[in-house]
Amino acid sequence: MNATKQELLNFLEQRVLTPTESNPKADSTIKKKVDFT
Repeated sequence: MNATKQELLNFLEQRVLTPTESNPKADSTIKKKVDFT
């Protein structure tokens, strides 16, 4: 699979970053690191 940079960024945003930030059970340290990403 040859994904473009934008496709990879979209995937990470939708599947990793946003769910982690909105998860009330996620550790605050993890949320901070995701925010810096």
